[in-house]
Amino acid sequence: MTKGISRRAALRGFGQSVAFGSLAGALSRYATAAEPAASQAAPPAAKPATTPTGSTICLVMLYPSGDGLKFDADRFRDHHLPLLKSTYSGALERVELRAPSPPPALADGAPPPPTPPLLAAVSIWIRDVSKFVAEANAHSKDISADIATVTNSAPMVQFDRVIGALGAGREAVAMKTDCISEYFPVKEGATWDAQGYIDGYLAKVYQVYGSTAIKRIEITKGAQGQGGKDPLFLGAAHLYIADDATFDMTSATDAAKQVAPEAAKYYSTPPFPAYMEVAAVG
Repeated sequence: MTKGISRRAALRGFGQSVAFGSLAGALSRYATAAEPAASQAAPPAAKPATTPTGSTICLVMLYPSGDGLKFDADRFRDHHLPLLKSTYSGALERVELRAPSPPPALADGAPPPPTPPLLAAVSIWIRDVSKFVAEANAHSKDISADIATVTNSAPMVQFDRVIGALGAGREAVAMKTDCISEYFPVKEGATWDAQGYIDGYLAKVYQVYGSTAIKRIEITKGAQGQGGKDPLFLGAAHLYIADDATFDMTSATDAAKQVAPEAAKYYSTPPFPAYMEVAAVG
């Protein structure tokens, strides 16, 4: 995606704070108002390249890296994820943890890549908003206490709405799948034409790379931040790689190089990339 779809280009780089349950109170108000607002804001002719299936509301938690900060992906997978699933029961469609993946091999003498900007990224797709809000309000202390045994990094948190998808269904993304994520920051003067990015760029990317290289692309738009405030990111695009070798080989082709510059047409501020691997799903 950034500078062409390149895994090496994604090894660059993010950091804010918040507790898990603090957004729940605002979610029900957002969910009630979001659909009319979204339909009014969308251009009349704009349609996602592929209509998303499954839950379209996603709770996003990004854990920044830094001195002394840690995230135990194994404990999240083995203990915290089952706790989330049992606590929220049918309210959740899917929980996905992504953690930094080992970097691609570098040429002899090349400098090591910088420290990954994120320790972890957690996406929680919500199936039943009312039930999620009720359980979050009832169990936020227990959830927060348990996540404290996983990490000491304070996450950046917001609700996103899934606005487009290409490729396989969300359930097809398995453990160990590599993922390139691009996060479009909210800052003064920053704009992102999400629908144009889907239709004018990502659709071409998927056509060039094909299903043998790309498993799925999911695009989200920032909806609400902590305490009902504005989100920290305009949105994000997540590209799940089906086969690393085929992906890298395709990235070197003229067709991929020709598509790469198309991305910059749709944003004023470049996104932050993160190259990660699916470390837990449930």
